Amino acid sequence: MSQWREASPLARLLLVVVLMTGATTFMFVPLLALRLDSAGLTTATVGLVAGLLAFSSQAFSLVIGWIVDRTRLRFVLAAGLTGRIAGYLVLISALSEPNDDPSVPALVVGVVCVGVGGSLLTLAIKIELVRQSGTSSREMLALRATFLNTGVVAGPALGAAVYPVGFTVILCACIASHLFVTPLLFSRRLTAPKLRDDTRKAAEPKEAEQETTSWRSAIRYWAPLLLLSTMFWLIYSQISVMLPLLARELTGTIAAASALFTINGILCVLFQYTLLQHVFSRTSGRVLLIVGFGSFAVAYAVLIPFSGWGALLAYILPMTFAELLIGPTLDQEIVKVGSLGRAGVALGAVTLAGSIGTLLGSWGGGYLLDAFQSSDAACAVLCGISLFAVMVCVLVPQNQEDLGRSSSASSRTTP
Repeated sequence: MSQWREASPLARLLLVVVLMTGATTFMFVPLLALRLDSAGLTTATVGLVAGLLAFSSQAFSLVIGWIVDRTRLRFVLAAGLTGRIAGYLVLISALSEPNDDPSVPALVVGVVCVGVGGSLLTLAIKIELVRQSGTSSREMLALRATFLNTGVVAGPALGAAVYPVGFTVILCACIASHLFVTPLLFSRRLTAPKLRDDTRKAAEPKEAEQETTSWRSAIRYWAPLLLLSTMFWLIYSQISVMLPLLARELTGTIAAASALFTINGILCVLFQYTLLQHVFSRTSGRVLLIVGFGSFAVAYAVLIPFSGWGALLAYILPMTFAELLIGPTLDQEIVKVGSLGRAGVALGAVTLAGSIGTLLGSWGGGYLLDAFQSSDAACAVLCGISLFAVMVCVLVPQNQEDLGRSSSASSRTTP
């Protein structure tokens, strides 16, 4: 890829870190719910613990984004690596076989440490890639997604192979990957690259009055994106909570969940860059979001009347398509609406909104399965939420010119 050749040595190193830590992270994420379920925890508790993992990886993103904007990259990366390693150690102590009565408080501490550490790593790397010179932010975000999804392909397959040996072995592999990348990161001086010329110009306000926008403008453009982020993660969180349990129910094997994660990752790797080149550059963010949430509705609708491997395969295709469209588009839209000079706060805000959706989705999916003893009700609710999100997408600004006109109008009407 030309973006890889044009990237700085720092960017390439950060992408390698994304690949390695992503692979081991997805060794254990698809199997965490199954391990907790095998330990005798209720489905609602399983969903709550799994949801806290995703929630804590997003909930503090606004503060972390502010820190990343003002702190040296080395410090943020060190804090993230330390937090994740500590969290994995706590999880090992709580889930080491043959422990069939894990301490829920210990599980909470472990997943929160892993989640917060992951948030530090993710936001620091994402923001540094956005700041790279010579490549657009959309291209760098898509390149990062490609490396991450390559890890998603390898991780679940490795996890399924190692799981019979013991879940503790998987957690040890996670620690080993973080220990391996640590000397790579700190063996050289980490310095942030200069902002691209177009980013620097965009970050500098053309007029002093544009620093302040009216509350009407804030509601008009920020609220839909934050609400869509909440709903996106509420729906997508089911792939780590409800789907592993549902896949085992439909197929009778725990390998089904890992197989779906692997298929999801392969599809992401194959089509992320193609979509970037031929679709993203020619289509507005609003349209991409509408199609993406429509695909979510289709994905969960097919699980209601069908069962077996065929239903799971019919589910994962539109599910992956929605993920490919919505994730990068939300990041790009929030950076476009906010100031590029404050990318950390902008990305942190939309990630914080997503954390609320993740926690609600993870707990809610488990609760619905417990309450109705059937996946049909949960799938119907998720399908309805997806269709509601399609309607919210209409409020997203169509293009950059819309934003420019709104900003000018806001400047004129602000006292």
